[in-house]
Amino acid sequence: MFDCPTRYHLAYLTANDRRDFIADYLHFCNMARRCPGVPHVEITIAVSRVRSFSAADTRALDGLVRCAAASPWLSVRAVIWKGNVGWDFGSTQACLKSIAEVATVQDYVMVRNRSAYGPLTDSWYRAYIEQYEKHPATGLVGSTINLIGHPSKPDNADSRHVQTYVYLSQWRHFEPLIDDYPGSKCTDRLEVIVQGEIGLSWRIMDSNLQISSLYWPDHAFSVSSPDDPSLPHEDIKRKAVGLPFQYKFPGYLRSPSAFFRRLAWLGWLAAGRLSLYPQPRSTPLCHGTQHLHVSEYD
Repeated sequence: MFDCPTRYHLAYLTANDRRDFIADYLHFCNMARRCPGVPHVEITIAVSRVRSFSAADTRALDGLVRCAAASPWLSVRAVIWKGNVGWDFGSTQACLKSIAEVATVQDYVMVRNRSAYGPLTDSWYRAYIEQYEKHPATGLVGSTINLIGHPSKPDNADSRHVQTYVYLSQWRHFEPLIDDYPGSKCTDRLEVIVQGEIGLSWRIMDSNLQISSLYWPDHAFSVSSPDDPSLPHEDIKRKAVGLPFQYKFPGYLRSPSAFFRRLAWLGWLAAGRLSLYPQPRSTPLCHGTQHLHVSEYD
């Protein structure tokens, strides 16, 4: 049906609020050592500017690029430095604009942020594709679904949505959203949640598509589908275990293996042995990665 082979993209969303990027490094280590279950994952990184970008930031990002390049199934195709408008949803929009240069309709795109700890299992990318293919007319899958809105903004609207610390769809569903990506222009945290996280799922469902999750694999939700009364009407993301990616759990950063990786990473950064990025836009980086200037997407 398609002339081009399917490609598997990953939009990785982070920020420079911490100079050491330690959680990002542990995530990249786990992606590099655990097989994704697909031939190759092409990563596009978006870094939101919480404080002024520095040489320490560029050293850390160079380390992430090199970590991916050392893996047989990962590569970083672009690093995007951007402002913080829209938070993760502005970053997703920036990544999708970059991915648009190479994507075809059948390609898959996973989006994850730092709060998605892991991967904790092999076949971490394949698991989301299998869930995507499980139900007809699927448009979006994630680790978990929330059946309620934000507690600070109660209303009578139907607020069920895929929780956006990690989610996946095909390019054919992402492409129509790029120019007006849900939440991408928000500056208020609550509005980011309502217009971004909840809004994304409803843009998908309003297109006559379904949403589902790995934690409730047999349940698919559409605009007209009733909720199963046995499902909890509460935020479950911290309770959901046994998934390839789990939402922030303390043991991840405090395990013995993480402790020694942290020491090695911090020592490597302190020693200054990582190369620095030049600043002009679209300058090639190590391993063929492109460095995209903040002004391209803000």
